[in-house]
Amino acid sequence: MDKKFYDEAHIKMWASELSVEEKIARLLLSRGFKTPNEAFSFLHPNAKDLSSPLSLAGVKEAVEQIRKHIQNKNNILIFGDYDCDGVGASMILYRTLKHLGASVFCFIPSRTEDGYGLTNESLLKAKEQFNPKLIITVDCGICSVSEVDFIKGLGIEIIITDHHEPSETLPDCICVNPKIGQSECSGEGNSALAGAGVAFKIAEALTSWKFVSGMLDMLAVSTIADLVPLTGDNRIYARLGIDMLNNNLSPQFRALLEVAKFDFSKPVDSYDIAFKIAPRLNASGRLSHAEKSLRLLISDNEREIRGLASELEEENKERQELCQKTASEAKELLKNYDLINKKIIALYDENWEGGVVGISASRIAQEFNKPTILFAPASRGSAVAEGEFRIKGSARSAGGVNIYSVLSACKDTLITFGGHPQAAGVTLDLARLNEFINTADEYICKTFKNSDFLPKNICDMPLSIEEATVKFASELSMFEPYGNKNPKPNFSTEIGGLPFAKMSEYSPHLRYKPNENTSVVAFSAVEYLPVLKSAVLKKMFYSLKKETYRNKESATCIFGALEVLSFNPNEEGLIKNYERLSIPREPLIKSGKVFKHNETFGHLIIAFKSDTFHMLSLKFPSYRKEFALLPSENPVNTILLSPINSKVSFAYYSKIEVYDNPPKEYISYLNNSYNCDIIIPPDINGR
Repeated sequence: MDKKFYDEAHIKMWASELSVEEKIARLLLSRGFKTPNEAFSFLHPNAKDLSSPLSLAGVKEAVEQIRKHIQNKNNILIFGDYDCDGVGASMILYRTLKHLGASVFCFIPSRTEDGYGLTNESLLKAKEQFNPKLIITVDCGICSVSEVDFIKGLGIEIIITDHHEPSETLPDCICVNPKIGQSECSGEGNSALAGAGVAFKIAEALTSWKFVSGMLDMLAVSTIADLVPLTGDNRIYARLGIDMLNNNLSPQFRALLEVAKFDFSKPVDSYDIAFKIAPRLNASGRLSHAEKSLRLLISDNEREIRGLASELEEENKERQELCQKTASEAKELLKNYDLINKKIIALYDENWEGGVVGISASRIAQEFNKPTILFAPASRGSAVAEGEFRIKGSARSAGGVNIYSVLSACKDTLITFGGHPQAAGVTLDLARLNEFINTADEYICKTFKNSDFLPKNICDMPLSIEEATVKFASELSMFEPYGNKNPKPNFSTEIGGLPFAKMSEYSPHLRYKPNENTSVVAFSAVEYLPVLKSAVLKKMFYSLKKETYRNKESATCIFGALEVLSFNPNEEGLIKNYERLSIPREPLIKSGKVFKHNETFGHLIIAFKSDTFHMLSLKFPSYRKEFALLPSENPVNTILLSPINSKVSFAYYSKIEVYDNPPKEYISYLNNSYNCDIIIPPDINGR
């Protein structure tokens, strides 16, 4: 942005026009808003700013065809998908057509039996079960050219509604997808409606805003769950839907929040949707059948709703266990994968469950900051050519990589693929997995640099803890809901030692209260306690949230990360040399290949004296600097001062240098635990 937007006069003018603190105005300017009116619309989403449903290409034709079949009393079948977006889209269209008196049914394919999207087999199954004259897909079908021809050949009309990336050839039928055609919905945010958003536009065109606004809660859940950009119409839908969850909570969403042990004294926000509601709606589609989630959403029987919510809760617990197991197994496989030099992670295990690999891939991508695809055996619904063994993967983006573009560049090695820039699905022959990995890695290497995959501590603005007031946190809440293209604002402040303490005797969480109305909390960060309390100068990164409890408002700073800034000579006692080393009696299980390190990844340097740390910092200025702990297992080139034993291992490094004459027991532990080069250089200070 032009520098003039950051001068103090400009900031004061925006703050005055928007009636917000200057810090809020500064944040808005830094996020690229050009005028106060544009920023006002962002802070105060309003239904009047939504695009017309008829501006979306194909909606008018779809509505005419649907009305014709309703008038003729034909059976109409909604063909959905088994994720939260697909189930939500099915619910929206089902309730709409029921309201119009249609003879309407829903078919959601089984992940294990039918596979994703339209297949000839699933279409035949749906035809035999419901005998439809019209099929309307939601959240799928835009690439199903031959399948559309097949069903039309049986005398059944079909409308495709989808939001995934289209292929070069469109199906020969009415298609409603914001990524095709010219319309007012072509702007950012509107061109990336969720599948439920597309269904909602059609529902509104069939009825009225008054009717469809009663389903904004479902639309918000689907929109946030599917990771589409929270800009344009999507932001308005998400904000209005969250307002509905807080002011007119339906029995369905109340039941889901109850089994998730939600604290109803607090308002529902985008975090609660992403981590409490959506996972439970997704659970059945991952482990059994998504029809269970759909039944909950369309039921008017509170007893049935509560029973289904309890079933979904049990499946979600099973899903969580499977995800943890899959992620752990993936990290073991990574020990024999060239994580250091490859820019994509792609792993396969014959025992993985296809319904959970996507969530596990997201965890791996987040920790190692590289796009990740985890593969499981393909579902029985996929046709298999002779000699093929198909595997199906769920991909998640990281490092700014458009994962759909990567798959497009590798399409000659794939059987099928589809999705978004952030998440996608792919099917290929197991025999071509290595070819696919090499092709994908070559494409990414040509497009991105090593540094693009370095973990980054994002800071929107420096903010002292004293400035993190209730008033500022309250105004900051206008940035909600957070998600894709609208990340939660992050702040940084320089700190020395702060009197953090455990929330309770056995709690892994830490808290520090600088004043009565402000808390700083660090979740699952008990290992950071000695670092946070130490006088070492460091930069703390955190987010800020307004809390309301028993009608009292407070500001909570949520710890995110630390960066070591400097040590003073009189702080040598904080390091304690080897005294804080706790060497396990038993070494780790030594495994994995050794891959050559490069200028960005694979090299870990350990020091035990501050002057050594300073010398090494000058010698390796690009290396990450850490004190006592590594924040993750990502093998970023790092200088680590005075390590303490922690759950974060050094397993993915290829070279570990240890300075300052460490105890022989420690070197023995490293040698016995890690399959890499362990080097003890001469004293860097010449002593």
